[in-house]
Amino acid sequence: MSDKKLDLSRPTGTRDFLPADLRKHRKIERIVRESLEAFGFEEIMTPTFEFFDLFLVKSGEKFREETFTFKAPRAGLDGGDAGASADDARTFILRPEFTAPVCRFYIQSGLNIVPKPLKIFYVGPVFRYDKPAPGRFREFFQFGVEVFGIPGAIADAEIMYVATSIVKKLGIKDHVLRMNDLNILRELLGENDVAEDVQDKIIALMDKANGDKIKHGLGLLEETSPAEIELAFTGGLKDIGISPALVETLLKFLYLNGPFKEDVLPRAREVLARYTKALHALESSNLLRAEQLLDAGGITSRMVDLSLARGLDYYTGLVFEIDSPCLGKQKQICGGGRYDRLIRDFGGDDTPATGFAFGLDRLVLAAEMNGSLASESTIPRADVFLYAFKPELVPEAFKLQGILVENGIKVELSITDWNVKRALQCASKLDFPFALMLGEKEWKAGKNVVLKNLKTEQQEVVTLDRAIAIVKATLSPATS
Repeated sequence: MSDKKLDLSRPTGTRDFLPADLRKHRKIERIVRESLEAFGFEEIMTPTFEFFDLFLVKSGEKFREETFTFKAPRAGLDGGDAGASADDARTFILRPEFTAPVCRFYIQSGLNIVPKPLKIFYVGPVFRYDKPAPGRFREFFQFGVEVFGIPGAIADAEIMYVATSIVKKLGIKDHVLRMNDLNILRELLGENDVAEDVQDKIIALMDKANGDKIKHGLGLLEETSPAEIELAFTGGLKDIGISPALVETLLKFLYLNGPFKEDVLPRAREVLARYTKALHALESSNLLRAEQLLDAGGITSRMVDLSLARGLDYYTGLVFEIDSPCLGKQKQICGGGRYDRLIRDFGGDDTPATGFAFGLDRLVLAAEMNGSLASESTIPRADVFLYAFKPELVPEAFKLQGILVENGIKVELSITDWNVKRALQCASKLDFPFALMLGEKEWKAGKNVVLKNLKTEQQEVVTLDRAIAIVKATLSPATS
């Protein structure tokens, strides 16, 4: 055996979760899951790893560079060809996002023939080889939503309404919804004979400049001036051969943000006056209708931003992000949009689709910073500490433990040989609200127990049913 000391450090960008931390995650998961089910979504699950080829379709070159890939460890299970499969020669990938796997699942499982709309959601870990930062990890968790089979502004508005409603339900007051219609930018680029692969590069540059501009406005990029952001954007456009006239127009897109009807629409008309197709895309955009529907739903913390581009190549129409500025540079907590061609690109039929994903880790951080998770750090792991005075009473204590659990009471049975004083001191340190003690005399006298309120030090001999009633009545305000 080697004398070399084992390195017990975690891989960079991963985390261990203490019970209090995990309670916060589980609370957010529960609220999001219950909310999505209330809006008519059903949960599905896909594998944690897929074939790498799946993400070659429309995920973007930079995105693919940040993935974890691997080969099968050996060709056959016995070291030879025995047990080998066609999979063994292919490259696998740890799931970097959910939309591509869900599209594969949609086609392969027969969901494509069920009545529409199909409304599904999912939750799980995703993996990206990104530079770790506060709120950004290499293994992180996502909640996602997809709506298949319905085109148009109503479906677009609904998913934005659902996402924003969940953010509000989580108590994240510090948030803003930003939305855009990528058809406008795509039509502008197509009208200028820009090839689709070059369009994707322009959209990536626009996405970077948009993010930097917003961060600078929040005081998070003080080392970079607005002029430097513009210079990096226009320089990148010139490097890929974009004409000076189009560069000038695209630069103006960076500042087309605000309320759509009253502000962005009239200014965008001026910018696009000489571009017939792009102007038509602007006038026929779903943005106006979506804005009206969001108004009706009471979603007022929002804006249209025509430079919002998102980072994936498969978006085809309305896209959106929800930011929580309290998170600083990692402010985005939700993002999504329409991808009407992706199912076809995967070999399925033409299928309108839209969806979004929450970064669960950032939701937790934002909820914490808005004061919504303060109580989760102090929740004791049990409501009742159950102690038997004598070893021969332990079987009865086991029975009582089951009865308490059946009544919705969290219980911890003392499994040490400590005396009662030491056991109760430990229970108090663990912040258990009650101790229920099983004594021979009380139990034989009529199935009575000793119930002690560890907060008030009040102690009384009561029947088991009465003890259960007292515990539930005392705890119900805290758990309701």
